[in-house]
Amino acid sequence: MAADFSAIRSLLWWGTCALTAVGLLCCVGETVGTLDVQVDLATRDGTPMSCETFGAERIEVALYARDDDPLPMDRIGRACAVSGAGRGLYALRVATGHYARVDVRFLSDGGNTLRMCTAQGSAEAVLSVEDVTVPDPESTALTVSVVADPGSCAAP
Repeated sequence: MAADFSAIRSLLWWGTCALTAVGLLCCVGETVGTLDVQVDLATRDGTPMSCETFGAERIEVALYARDDDPLPMDRIGRACAVSGAGRGLYALRVATGHYARVDVRFLSDGGNTLRMCTAQGSAEAVLSVEDVTVPDPESTALTVSVVADPGSCAAP
């Protein structure tokens, strides 16, 4: 049985990081790449949706080293902004390497995760993408699409 050292690796990674005066997390010897996150918002009938209609003040992108990690290696928040066609693009600078999971979460102005009504029923507005690699020096494109109505579904 092989030993799992990923928790130790995560601790060592955090041990080489420091918070700078401007609030950026910098890590010694870390190579940085770009994760281009494209967000598409539409209602269930296909109409493009704005962040305001959806109720999203911010998006939060969390990167996990392992799928079962309780805490992300990195978490980046941005103001939610999409075009009239419901599309937004966020170029995020992140450490290069492989991430088991990347979560894109939509947050209200109070910082709470939004609810949405999908074809499968009510759900939290969190979309996950597995096995994401950010190479150096190229960028990696990641697209998430919300096809839902704002809020929870009405009770049957």
